[in-house]
Amino acid sequence: MVRQLIALPSRGVALEVEIYTCTPSGFREAGKARDAGDGAPSGSLLVVLHPWAWLGGCMDDHVVGALCRAAVASGAFTRVVRYNMRGAGGSGGSRSLSPAVDSADLVALVRHLLGSTTMPTTTTPAPAASPSAGLTATRAAAATPALGGQGGHQHLAAHAPHQQEGQHPQPQPQQRPPQHPPAPPCRLALAAYSYGCVVAAGALGQLRPQPVGALAALAFPLGPLSRTFLRSGAPWEALLAAACISNSGSGGSGEGVRPPPSPPAAALPVLLCCGDQDQFTDVRNVQNAVQRALARAAAAAAAAPAATARGAAAAAAPVETPTAVTAAAADLMTATGTAIATMTAAVAASSSSSASSPQAAPPLLQLLVCPGCDHFFAACSQPGALTATLGAAAAALRSRGGAADSSQGGGAGSIGRSEHHHHHTPAEALAAFVVRWLAAHMEGDRP
Repeated sequence: MVRQLIALPSRGVALEVEIYTCTPSGFREAGKARDAGDGAPSGSLLVVLHPWAWLGGCMDDHVVGALCRAAVASGAFTRVVRYNMRGAGGSGGSRSLSPAVDSADLVALVRHLLGSTTMPTTTTPAPAASPSAGLTATRAAAATPALGGQGGHQHLAAHAPHQQEGQHPQPQPQQRPPQHPPAPPCRLALAAYSYGCVVAAGALGQLRPQPVGALAALAFPLGPLSRTFLRSGAPWEALLAAACISNSGSGGSGEGVRPPPSPPAAALPVLLCCGDQDQFTDVRNVQNAVQRALARAAAAAAAAPAATARGAAAAAAPVETPTAVTAAAADLMTATGTAIATMTAAVAASSSSSASSPQAAPPLLQLLVCPGCDHFFAACSQPGALTATLGAAAAALRSRGGAADSSQGGGAGSIGRSEHHHHHTPAEALAAFVVRWLAAHMEGDRP
């Protein structure tokens, strides 16, 4: 397997990267280097992030490998990329104690992969140059002498059109290069595991201008030690905020924020996967945090129309009586309380692994609790419960009508009933569902 080193001059490091170029039928080629003259490729790009390098994490981790194999087999992505963060594997630099450093490296790498910047790439082994290209360049050099020497002037004089004395030269029409329609932007999906979740979430602020379609975070570390040593608290809040931006256009914070041009595309679809026996995260804390985030989003969505109505009423009647103010506040509190109760019930239903109504649109922030699984997804103490959970989640995804559900034979429902029995580890069964979830939300994305 050929792995290449991609130099990131702005970061002062070269990262070891493995790139799979895929077709709708699955794996085609690995380790193909992008030519420096190529434009930004169209299609979809999936980048998979590995655990903490200080504890031996690298892109050869079994969860990262399972995600890449499932993504390549699905044919849902144009390219699937995994890489070693600085100091891990064959990447340069030293292992970082700050996730912000690794997040900045991720941003630079994604920009390189999407073609938004030109960065030198070194490949081991180096790809062979095209023989025809070299021969063409040699013939062109031999046929065109250097312009600085005498031979060059003689060559130009011999081929110049004959002109009479005193006659001005006629301008020659310039040949325009062929015009090609611009390629559509490449959509980006992220699949992160453990510490990689912290890195991916920390990079969202800089990656969101890019067409980010969806993000899956497996085993986000949220325990006290993780918050202290990995500084995972702020990235976790950033991830929840990105997924819970109000589709009403309030922007989440409110005052003075103008609604985006396409409000439904402002929020980022996020899938959170956590084992109920995770050693580094209490699943109850994750459930509570997701519930609070959805409640805040519901409250913001409920408050936006009421605030607009109150603003219009204030413009029509500048002076409000205390009775009118009290009534408006009561209406707002009633609407907000109803929305919070509705979102709380929805979160409680999803936490108990019950399928949602096919008619209801799935929330952009979804939590999948894997029974019997720990942080590493290497074994499962409740295989039957895990099978049922994945089956219910796959059925809900299938009811959404995602085109990607049929990309891996058997349909989405086969994850829950049959495919899990053919996987050696829970990581492989979970990865199959995660890839389908990402593909379904990328299919619905409008870059």
